[in-house]
Amino acid sequence: MEQARAYLIEQYTRAGYETRTQTFTYPKFEDLGSHITVNGQIINGRALSGSTAGKPSARLVVVPNVGQRSDFATVDVRGAIALVRRGEIPFLQKAQNAVEAGAVGVVIVNNEPGELYGTLGDEVQIPVLALSGKAGNSLFESQRSHATLAVNTRQRTVTGTNVIAHLPDVTQPRVV
Repeated sequence: MEQARAYLIEQYTRAGYETRTQTFTYPKFEDLGSHITVNGQIINGRALSGSTAGKPSARLVVVPNVGQRSDFATVDVRGAIALVRRGEIPFLQKAQNAVEAGAVGVVIVNNEPGELYGTLGDEVQIPVLALSGKAGNSLFESQRSHATLAVNTRQRTVTGTNVIAHLPDVTQPRVV
């Protein structure tokens, strides 16, 4: 970023522009490597942005359908890791429904074979892991399985810099 900023300033200056910089900060969510272990098998996934870090070890409970509140009412997920499919409702709502039902973690499996990337849009009090359909679909056949969910995340503040350039004597510059 430093090299890009210096390059832009140099190019704008050569072209006759006046430049200045403007710093800003923003929060950045990072998945530092997350997975679930079921019956000794490690399945890599991704923490959904906004997920809490954690490493609960508990029984894995398949929640029917997509994790609606009514779906959680049909199974006992208290103290368990809930396994739900993607679809119909936002990820955050699935996670909140799991929290309300007493789950200690949530695994959301993509409804397609590919990877699942996403954000919760808010924080929840339990770890939330996303799995590809290819990696996660076999878990729906797991009966009375024990699992360990390892969601490794961090939230940090990142500082960035804008380069602002305008021609001399321009009183109302346009953003390009």
